[in-house]
Amino acid sequence: MMQLISSTASGQVELPVELLQLEQTLCDQPQVHNRQKVMQQATKAMEPVDRYVEGYSMLLSDLLIFAAFHHAFKSLQYYGQQFYVNLPATMKWYHLMSQDPSVCYAMSQRDRCLFNQQQQSHVFTKVIIPLCACLSSVKDGTPKKSRKLSHQKCESKLDVVLDKVKHVQFSVMHGEEPPSLVWDKLPLAVDPSEGHLPLDRAQRKRQQIENMVDHVRHLISGSNDVIVDFCAGGGHLGITLAYCFPQCKVILVENKEESLSLARQRVKLLGLTNVTCLQCNLNYFDAKFDIGVALHACGIATDLVLECCVRHKAHFVLSPCCYGSIHNTSQIQYPKSVIFQKVLSYEEYVLISGAADWTDWDFKMTKGILGKHCMNVMDTDRCLAANENGYSAIIKTMLPLECSPKNNVIIGTVVC
Repeated sequence: MMQLISSTASGQVELPVELLQLEQTLCDQPQVHNRQKVMQQATKAMEPVDRYVEGYSMLLSDLLIFAAFHHAFKSLQYYGQQFYVNLPATMKWYHLMSQDPSVCYAMSQRDRCLFNQQQQSHVFTKVIIPLCACLSSVKDGTPKKSRKLSHQKCESKLDVVLDKVKHVQFSVMHGEEPPSLVWDKLPLAVDPSEGHLPLDRAQRKRQQIENMVDHVRHLISGSNDVIVDFCAGGGHLGITLAYCFPQCKVILVENKEESLSLARQRVKLLGLTNVTCLQCNLNYFDAKFDIGVALHACGIATDLVLECCVRHKAHFVLSPCCYGSIHNTSQIQYPKSVIFQKVLSYEEYVLISGAADWTDWDFKMTKGILGKHCMNVMDTDRCLAANENGYSAIIKTMLPLECSPKNNVIIGTVVC
């Protein structure tokens, strides 16, 4: 990313366009589902919010990019003022990273090897930082239109759009309520209430987990199955799976340090030896596994998990959330299935996704019923896309319905 492009004849060095993409990414609001919560906590504490490359926590991507940027900046520090003028957000991030003791020590050792043993042989007369219309590396660069249309305007357009997919068979299964876990007989550290959730929300979380555990139970094939809980948060689902299925190995994948720290504490209290906690963005996870799960992974995160499962030919149990926040990226394009791509445009799909968030705790409201139908449309598209890649995917509804307005569960079984 940071390979310098120099001209020995002119004595100039030109920095790559990717630097501007990094600058734009650091200027953009991060695409994380808990952004509002983080901002509220920072405002309450009257503290600034630290901005890293992919959110509000230092990740592997920060370390990799920092090492390359640090080398370029140290090599050209005589021209450092140009960095501060043209790349202010990047320099703010650079100094934030430099304050971390571990990063500081690692870079000091690296500098001793590189700059003491082999001084730079080129003397540059000018550093060129390219000027262009830079795009964020997170999204595809397509301008995002506001989705805040009135219910009346959306509904009139929805009738036309939904008519285009009326020929598609939407099959959402309503089975019997899953076997209840006897929470009173389980260790306290397994219970979601121990994950710092209010009691009413903890009760709903128990019901959601019971549905997910029951679906996973039917996919386990052996004593060495690896289950990955993506977007694991405090480990509510993954820890329960690890306790209920001790013959399996469970990996908790979460990018927020605070949430994963809480999960580690619960794992330690339970003495679980079949759990591994991994702090990283889910699209960096590339280990082999057998079953992927995600409970209410927000927006595009559900599709990133689905893509990861397809790539590794793993079964999956996914419960989507925040349908209205989906957007095209370099990795994910909507609609996902060939069938839907033939009849729906991206803009029409976005309209459906926005309406899918109209679901309500009152499941008999007209608006909520339409929202549930739009959820089913989007999840059917996900199922069809999985089926095109060698799966048999179905949609089931969590029971009782009251456990969540976002009560769809997509279950995918590898068939070829």
